[in-house]
Amino acid sequence: MSICPRISGAFLSAGIYKLHELVNTKYGRDLGLTPEEAALCSCDYDLLKTVAFPILIANCKLESPKLFQQNVEFSQLVKNAQYKEYAGEDHFSILTELTNENSVVNNDFYKFLHSI
Repeated sequence: MSICPRISGAFLSAGIYKLHELVNTKYGRDLGLTPEEAALCSCDYDLLKTVAFPILIANCKLESPKLFQQNVEFSQLVKNAQYKEYAGEDHFSILTELTNENSVVNNDFYKFLHSI
């Protein structure tokens, strides 16, 4: 039985999956993020390896190198993942591009939706 029987697919854009990398950054300090909270709130990679539904991972070239690499690694761990890179996007602009009917991001997203 699937762990999420009602979910037929997922779109992930420019995700932060390993929060422990943020603990000692300005953002982590501003949030008061502790190592324990980071561990608790990070993705469970073992659980995601068993996901049966398709996932589209949209990675943005304008992200920080660590976050970009997290998305690459994540896409390699999840067996049902499709992976796309967008050269001129970051985690803000990719969301705007979802509403632009002429964008590659929009086209890829709708192709994915129609495939599930």
